Amino acid sequence: MKNKRALLIIVLTGAVVIMAVAVFIAISLGNSQGARSNLLSSYFKALSERDTTLMEDLTTVGFSSDLPLDGLTPKTYSLYSFGQRGEPPAQRFALIVTNPDGSETVYLADMFFAQRGLNREVDAIRLIERGTGIKE
Repeated sequence: MKNKRALLIIVLTGAVVIMAVAVFIAISLGNSQGARSNLLSSYFKALSERDTTLMEDLTTVGFSSDLPLDGLTPKTYSLYSFGQRGEPPAQRFALIVTNPDGSETVYLADMFFAQRGLNREVDAIRLIERGTGIKE
């Protein structure tokens, strides 16, 4: 009887340790540069495709953005990462949009994140600068 109890305690302790390690790994991967870049890319893909369901999954309830991107469509933009900046941590990025007339507009912005459970969501996008091409 004592052996069964001891075995049960060992198994339960092992299960708790494995769960703790799994949670630690999940949080570490969620905080990685790649995870933030993937979220950034997924957000703009959903925005350009007008996928409201995915947009709701990727953003917080209080999400806000001051980027003027009403007409963003697939394959008319490029994203460039400048890595994580500041406190609270933000993903700095450049968005280059090809306008209908062929000109380009560049937006430099920060994307802020919020953690909900093991999931990271976009909380806000703040425009830093807007630039346009210079004609030669």
